[in-house]
Amino acid sequence: MKKYYKLLNDNKANNGGNFDYSEYIKTKNWLPRIEDTIVCKKGYHVTTVPNKWLDSNNQLFIVDVNVKDIQSTEDDKVVVSTFRFVKELNPKEIKKVLKENLKIKSVAMFAKEFPDALPTKKAVVEMYSRILKINWFKPQNKINKVAVQCKVNSILQAFHLKVKAKVQWNQLNKKEDWDSARDSARDSAWDSARDSARDFAWASAWDSARDSACDSARDSAWFSAWDSAWFSARDSARDSAWFSAWFSARDSAWFSARDSARASAFEVVQDKMKEKGYKVNPYAELLGLWKMGLYPTGLLKDGKFHIYYVPAKRRGKHEKSKI
Repeated sequence: MKKYYKLLNDNKANNGGNFDYSEYIKTKNWLPRIEDTIVCKKGYHVTTVPNKWLDSNNQLFIVDVNVKDIQSTEDDKVVVSTFRFVKELNPKEIKKVLKENLKIKSVAMFAKEFPDALPTKKAVVEMYSRILKINWFKPQNKINKVAVQCKVNSILQAFHLKVKAKVQWNQLNKKEDWDSARDSARDSAWDSARDSARDFAWASAWDSARDSACDSARDSAWFSAWDSAWFSARDSARDSAWFSAWFSARDSAWFSARDSARASAFEVVQDKMKEKGYKVNPYAELLGLWKMGLYPTGLLKDGKFHIYYVPAKRRGKHEKSKI
């Protein structure tokens, strides 16, 4: 029997609406009927694949839907005239649902997505395998600051950035810390308007790689590598962040998925990019920090490379993380 899910943010619709469902969550009554529904515009929207939508929501519900009330479907989106809430899932149950809905569940399945004729197939599969092994947000006992600074230097060089940046360390202990990390990642100079040399260099690497995929007719492989790496990294990273009930902590999985997807997609055209002067995959270099269990948010306008980390819990009440 097909299962249907509804995702909300603090009992309210978040993807294209702001309806407050609090009353119906409590009573479990059927919602008022809506006729003449239109996908993404009018009607109640539920999904069969919640993995795609949890990033912007913090609640996942199993809902009851009658087949006769289904008005239309588009991929995993289902528009219905009415439905009722059955149960809100707890973190452990959400993890199980997310795992069940993964499209690519192994390296072997991922490899089948690409033709053997793709010159970079081996490198792409190896990158995906590498992503699956990352221990996201690993609590840190003692960080080798020298090694991390060297990695940051190599990242800047890989992006052809002729700048030096010291690492700004930030701990993740409470909700406000995760909020800060999330906002920092969003405001990072990596994705800001191209008003400086480093912004241009970052965008240039990505645009050049994307153009290479188009020019060499590797669009299909590009998007396959992107999608698989995105969902796998996001779901596994989000699992790691479920130790916290804070939405901002779980939201951090979006950024780990973004960097993973870019690293994977770049490998599709790595041979072409070497001809353009990129000796190494710059996103793979950046992924090296995630592999250490760190949370890099990148260069900010203060000229520092910001990295967040989860400190290991100490027995001593006043003992601090060694960094």
